[in-house]
Amino acid sequence: MSPELEALQMLAFVQLRQGRFDDARRLYAALHALAPNEHTCRLALAYCQLRTGQPAAALAVLSVEAADAPAGAHLLRAQALLAQGEHAAARRALERFLELDRLYPRPD
Repeated sequence: MSPELEALQMLAFVQLRQGRFDDARRLYAALHALAPNEHTCRLALAYCQLRTGQPAAALAVLSVEAADAPAGAHLLRAQALLAQGEHAAARRALERFLELDRLYPRPD
């Protein structure tokens, strides 16, 4: 990633940490357009979309993620599906999250 994109990513992260989800969403959307294969930005964009009431947009961004995506992607997918009332699909995504979370626990 170029230094300019890294700076944009840092600014987006600061916005996210400050709870300015709409501002962070705009920045992450720009990053996603410029670097669509950047996994971290894609997940952050989906998170911001969920926090700003856009579960369908979050699902569209997450649709790129493969079934073997990291646990966090499945958790975001479950939240977006639940927000859209798709309970059975949300449950499957949450079960996948829990399975992966147990397989790859976070270090203490």
